[in-house]
Amino acid sequence: MTDVLDISEVVRRTGLTSRALRFYEARGLVAPLRTNSGRRLYGSGELERLSQIVALKRAGLTLAQIQ
Repeated sequence: MTDVLDISEVVRRTGLTSRALRFYEARGLVAPLRTNSGRRLYGSGELERLSQIVALKRAGLTLAQIQ
């Protein structure tokens, strides 16, 4: 996938909230690209990482352990 998605599309596709995505970014778990105006853009690497985070959380790991 070479396309990038904005935060609203990532929310729609993953079921995560925009607040959770911003929190994961603040914790250093994902690093979306930023436009000049500051909008977050998620590529395939970030989407894969979000999938890993969700799977590891379901397995019982904390965000500190995932980090």
